[in-house]
Amino acid sequence: MPYTKTALASVALSRRDAATLSQRQRAALIMFDGMRSAAEVLRHTSGLGVNTEDIAYLLNSGLLREATPEEFAARRAANSSFASLTTPAPLTTPAPLSSLSPLSSPSPLDRASQRSGLELGSPALTADEQKRRYQAAYPLATQLTATLGLRGFKLNLAVERAEGYTGLRDLFAKIEAAVGTDRAAALRAALAGETT
Repeated sequence: MPYTKTALASVALSRRDAATLSQRQRAALIMFDGMRSAAEVLRHTSGLGVNTEDIAYLLNSGLLREATPEEFAARRAANSSFASLTTPAPLTTPAPLSSLSPLSSPSPLDRASQRSGLELGSPALTADEQKRRYQAAYPLATQLTATLGLRGFKLNLAVERAEGYTGLRDLFAKIEAAVGTDRAAALRAALAGETT
């Protein structure tokens, strides 16, 4: 039987309270999308050490509930319509290496940072400023990636593994590509040190 997150689960995921959820339980909770059974989630998260006790905790804590047949059908319909929209882009032939000028062409990372408005070559930030920006940006990054469901699972884990401000800054282009420029605006502002 498929399980889905409750409203309480959304609060627990957004708070990121280690006292409420262990990393294993958090990873399992993210995987429950109204279409997966406990056995499927256990199979997909076994490498992370998730076990039946973790799933039982999520159920007993009110973070998971059985998905209704209507929810399951709606979720499956949404996923199938999404899959039909995501056709791979046609392959193109890359330009010959001789046509590329290393001095005049910015690297992909530089282009991504320019698109995102985050300057990688900006003056060095103090440790306090990096800490302030990280504390403002981290909850936004986790909230954005948590909304992506299974397709954002690896990105969510990357956010959790990010080493401070620079780690989040380096992930910003990927987050923005996944959620869109408008939804990533607040994260961009937090990483840039702009207060709202």
